[in-house]
Amino acid sequence: MTHLIICTIFCFVDFFQLPSLNDVPTHLLPTNSMVRFRCMVQDMFDPEFYLGVYEVESLKTGAKCLRSGKYRDLAECGVSHISI
Repeated sequence: MTHLIICTIFCFVDFFQLPSLNDVPTHLLPTNSMVRFRCMVQDMFDPEFYLGVYEVESLKTGAKCLRSGKYRDLAECGVSHISI
């Protein structure tokens, strides 16, 4: 299946005319445009776990808020917050 997708891209689109995400700032690209990028794909044998959503509480005011843990390695609490 991967070979079919690659062949389709190379056959119908001039691949090197596509803007590269590695070279062009994203704010200069049109919305929903086709782009190319260079990356490394890593196969993981075990599932990856992350905090989907976590709650923090302000030490000063006691206010609570939810934060997203997606695409982060660590939960961010800050100096004036604690995680609940």
